[in-house]
Amino acid sequence: GAVLGEDDRISFIDKDNKLVIGYEIPYEKGFDYIFKNGYCVVKFWEDGRYRCAVYGKDGRRVLDWNYTRIDDANTDGYRVVTNEDGAWLYDRNFNKVFEDAYDDIYIADGNEGVYVTKDHVKKLVDYEGKVLEPFVIDDTYNLKYMTTYHSEGEDDFALVPEVVVYQVNKWEGLMDARTGKILTPAKYWRFEMISEDLISAQLGYSDEEVVLDKRGHIVKQ
Repeated sequence: GAVLGEDDRISFIDKDNKLVIGYEIPYEKGFDYIFKNGYCVVKFWEDGRYRCAVYGKDGRRVLDWNYTRIDDANTDGYRVVTNEDGAWLYDRNFNKVFEDAYDDIYIADGNEGVYVTKDHVKKLVDYEGKVLEPFVIDDTYNLKYMTTYHSEGEDDFALVPEVVVYQVNKWEGLMDARTGKILTPAKYWRFEMISEDLISAQLGYSDEEVVLDKRGHIVKQ
């Protein structure tokens, strides 16, 4: 069980009131300090973000305080752990499933595998790392450009038949609508037609805008 000390630090005691984990865990109001399957995920708010760690019932700190999110385990004990360096997948005993970090990891519905994203490309792999689907997109949408401006009422627009926008997580790229060929990696935000032939987009997390043609080539940066 968890015990709150006078210095707002949490410790854990066993059923004989013996101290198992000392007063080293900062207290976070409203958070349940509960062990599940032998492990307890703990967190506290510091400098505008959560810091998370994992403790075992034997008192070991299984994962140190350098993680920003530790998900709950799914029914098979797998969970995703993230920080500024990327995302990892751990099994029920907190062994790394994949040694290398990914930009993002998401366990597929029905536990059919794991979606992993690296360098703006998403794949579906099994728990051994075998690729099940080499290229996965989340959604697509069409672009349209203004054909007639009306000072009163709705403007007229026409769809762009040559390209569509595809989405990978929160990122977007351009795809040839006729062949399915990828024209740009999914490293942009907010595609918008500024003419019949030119497209503006925000490049990554920056405020930098670029202008592309319908072949995905940057014509202004």
